[in-house]
Amino acid sequence: MGDDYYDRRQDYIRQDYIREESKRDFYREQDRRDESNRYWDKLDDEKYETQKRARDVEEGWRALRENNTAWAISKIAGPDLAIQYLELRASSAPSNTSSPTAADYARRARERASQGKYSGAIENFTQAIDLLPLNAGLYADRAFCYFMTRDYQQALKDSGSALALDPRLAVGYSTRGLAHRALGHTTDAISDLTEAIRLGEGRAYVYFERGCARHEEKSFEAAASDFSVAIRLDPDFPAAYFRRGNSRLELKDYAGAIQDYNSFIARRPRVATAYFRRGLAWYDAGKFSEALKDFSQTLNLEPTNTTARAMRGLSYKRSSRYREAIQDYTEEIRLRKSPQAYRSRADCYFELEEYENSVNDYDSAIQLSAQSQDYTRRGWSYFYWNKPDLAILDFDRAIALGNTESGNFIGRGRARAKLGDHARAINDFDRVIQKYPNHPSAFHARAMLRYEQGQYQLAITDFSEDVRINPDLPPAYMNRADCLLKLGNEKAAMADFQKAADLFRERKMPEKAKQASERWAQVLQSPLNSARNRQRGA
Repeated sequence: MGDDYYDRRQDYIRQDYIREESKRDFYREQDRRDESNRYWDKLDDEKYETQKRARDVEEGWRALRENNTAWAISKIAGPDLAIQYLELRASSAPSNTSSPTAADYARRARERASQGKYSGAIENFTQAIDLLPLNAGLYADRAFCYFMTRDYQQALKDSGSALALDPRLAVGYSTRGLAHRALGHTTDAISDLTEAIRLGEGRAYVYFERGCARHEEKSFEAAASDFSVAIRLDPDFPAAYFRRGNSRLELKDYAGAIQDYNSFIARRPRVATAYFRRGLAWYDAGKFSEALKDFSQTLNLEPTNTTARAMRGLSYKRSSRYREAIQDYTEEIRLRKSPQAYRSRADCYFELEEYENSVNDYDSAIQLSAQSQDYTRRGWSYFYWNKPDLAILDFDRAIALGNTESGNFIGRGRARAKLGDHARAINDFDRVIQKYPNHPSAFHARAMLRYEQGQYQLAITDFSEDVRINPDLPPAYMNRADCLLKLGNEKAAMADFQKAADLFRERKMPEKAKQASERWAQVLQSPLNSARNRQRGA
């Protein structure tokens, strides 16, 4: 045929977007694992402080009911003024040598808790409980202090004690729900937090925590709903915007997710993870230029964030900016010799037709953590590097590992055809077509081989299937036209050349369109065609 008109490298890259999405999911999961080691410890501390502040109103009312003026002052004006009040009262009161009461210990505990001294508060609450062992509120307060010190098992125990004494104590359910979620008991957490809400614990942080648990259970719509309630109750709740953005991202509501990340970044502009997540939303929405900006900002804030660097490399790759992608993957490899980074860089070298470099990177990936697809990809690199014997070995390895992806059989078939093993090449193509009746590359590869064998009518049949499956793919028309010419059907060949030229122009490929038009003109001006035209005229 002389010219295939089209580099059918999509035999290799036809699953590219699926592979890229798996990489993107890999990096997202990596980011999820990294969260606990980076920003989220700080964010959790802020969240707990938000919870503590939300409790102040309730604690203040409780203090008033207990005639605990000092505690009320502490909640309203701060612990320093409360201490001044107590000192003033002590200086004006008559001498009293009696032992502290439960209320005294509770007051001290709450003052310490308000200062973040939770261990000391636990000690004082314990002293108060020793004197009032049937007071549910004391157990609930101590449970929250245990939660703040991350002693979640003890928080569960104290919350249980509080609820045993007062089954309608909403704060007992909310604190136990927090502890359950911290321990990964998401179903129990949702149950307790829902009961707390039913009993009137309708504060923002309760909805927020239930939303987090629901998100962890992949109930993304319910989670987003809870975060929305939290935001309505507390419009200046940064973590709620961030978490709702995460849920919307999972729901593929990219515009909503980006809006939420914008709201978070407006309140917390130095948090790298927020830019990373917004970058994911832009990436998923196909806005790679915007994704690149956010991944770059992530790296400005965290230069050693390999996950963000990998995603920026992926964004460069999807933008066909392979050299820049290679730079990012090279830096990622320097920071951590990740097999995924070698695979990604190898893909870029393949796109740049630097097949030797591509093979070398697949070698490294295989040495670190071999996967069947590594042999598939390296096989295609060997094929285009004109090493069909090595390509066949790799395709055989991939198939032996259970990888029945069509690309292995098409690649092996093409490599066999290149070595002159036509019969077994046809068998490989037949196998793909039997399994995937609408696989254009298999029809194309078999058609090309049949053309080389002089089986023009069979080649036309396969090219026609290629056209049926991909009617807007101009090279199929070009190839079929060549076969038609071999059989002397100039009229049909001209129609195919004309169709190819029109499609090339639509794709803004003027050189290819010109080539197709020139072939049409050659057929028109051929002596045989001219003779036929004269006969028609006569």
